[in-house]
Order: sequence, then C-alpha cells, then structure tokens
Amino acid sequence: MFAAAAVLIGFESITFGVFSKTFAITQGLSPEDPQLNRLCRVITLESGLFVGGLLALFGTGTMHLQHHQLENASVWSSRSVAKHCAS
Repeated sequence: MFAAAAVLIGFESITFGVFSKTFAITQGLSPEDPQLNRLCRVITLESGLFVGGLLALFGTGTMHLQHHQLENASVWSSRSVAKHCAS
C-alpha cells in the first residue's frame, strides 16, 4: 500500500515539475531548456496515444487471461457450483 502511494506521489511530483518548467518557459520567466525541447519533439500526442492504446490492450488481455485461469482453477467457479447443486 505504501509502495503504491510512493509511486503515485513520485509520478505526480515529476509531472508537476515538468508542467511548472513548461509554464515558466512559455511565460518568459525561465530561459529555454534544450532537454525539454528535445523531450517535446520526441514525445508527441500521436506517440502517447499509440503507447497508451498498446498498454490498454495489454492490460485488457492480461485481465481476460487471468479471469479465465481463475475461473478454471477456482473451487467456486460457476461450473463447480452447478455440479455441486445438481448432485
């Protein structure tokens, strides 16, 4: 539980830093950053949508596979309950 919270807090901290840096540069409060410019050229909307779609498909497939494995191995699956009730 604490590890999950630490991951979420770390991710939020990193995104807050990137957004703050981007805002400061666009408002003229900070000079241009070559690393941030390179990052913006590499990570586009299309590449983010592609990677997000692949991760969503992978997660859905993994969830589906896990569900079927648990259904077949479980004592309380719908088939075993039906067999038990029929006898």
